[in-house]
Amino acid sequence: MADWAELLWALDAVTGWDTLTTYTGSQDAVTDDVIDADPVATALTRWSATAGSTEWQATTGQIDEVLRPPDPIPDTWPKTTALLSARLTSLAPALRQRGIDIRKLPRTSATRGFLITLHPDPGPPA
Repeated sequence: MADWAELLWALDAVTGWDTLTTYTGSQDAVTDDVIDADPVATALTRWSATAGSTEWQATTGQIDEVLRPPDPIPDTWPKTTALLSARLTSLAPALRQRGIDIRKLPRTSATRGFLITLHPDPGPPA
């Protein structure tokens, strides 16, 4: 991606176009669409707006307890903690762009959790 951005920057410099801004704007739109379309991402961004701290270390079960919407639960909500774990992992890049960093913690003898770190309001680039 960095090489592509550098190429667009060079193209803009030579032609006077604005392709880099258009490209980054479309990337932000895709990120917003991914987050808006997924109930887990939506619940996590909603939680992050009211979180009392900037770090949360939790198991997938604990994350499910906190984020799970009230009944009726959407059909698209992960049915098991393993599916929730996979969903969190796949959503991590999009959420990271919005200031929510999700990292899997090393496995212990009993569980494997996540570390969720909130970064202050990165918002979409201007």
